Amino acid sequence: MTTLYASHYTDETDTYFSVYQGIYETRSTNSYKLYPSVKCLGCVNMTQRIFHKMAKHPQKVMAVDGPRITLNGYQRYYTELGALFIELEYSTELLDEIRDMVLSKSYDSAVKAWSSVEY
Repeated sequence: MTTLYASHYTDETDTYFSVYQGIYETRSTNSYKLYPSVKCLGCVNMTQRIFHKMAKHPQKVMAVDGPRITLNGYQRYYTELGALFIELEYSTELLDEIRDMVLSKSYDSAVKAWSSVEY
């Protein structure tokens, strides 16, 4: 099973997690070079318990530093989901629930990309 990476952010009322899956080797479109990449699975609204499914386009990984990765063109860091939940002091039960939900909903053909589903 591949690793899930996430970043979290909050607005005035809600907490969100952007979830990526990887790390994969992807072939460049204009050459035969391989580069490390992750796929965006979606965004989880923890407060309202909504999953927003995204298209699984590869994003190039520029740096790997332990459990953290940096994506090309973005100044955001993504941390392994388990390490992020420990850092934020969430329970392991919630981690298992979120991991299972994200994997099942993101690969469910009944849930279309760019749509939302409650969990």
